[in-house]
Amino acid sequence: MVFAEGFPIGYQPLTTLTFTPTFISVSPNSGGSIGGTLMTITGTGFGVDTTGLVLKDVTTNQPLCSKVQVTGYGTFICLTVQVNVASSDVLKMSKDSTLYACSNSITANC
Repeated sequence: MVFAEGFPIGYQPLTTLTFTPTFISVSPNSGGSIGGTLMTITGTGFGVDTTGLVLKDVTTNQPLCSKVQVTGYGTFICLTVQVNVASSDVLKMSKDSTLYACSNSITANC
């Protein structure tokens, strides 16, 4: 048995990858204003080691989560704070200081 040694000709090591998070949906899409609702946010471009994720109400620029836990690739859970969110308010996923609008064509899921 013979094993290849080294790298193939033209090999270029991959040192960094940049992923752009995408917000797809939030469930449930309704709840009370007293807080404590556990919501699941789905998307793409983030994984289990991603930090700085939160769901924001763009109308008030307020975070909707008191606690965030990434549960898998493309999924995190959010425990809501006490806040009133109208059905006309726009929700966006935030990664650090960058906001990402919902990319789902079914806007009721966002």
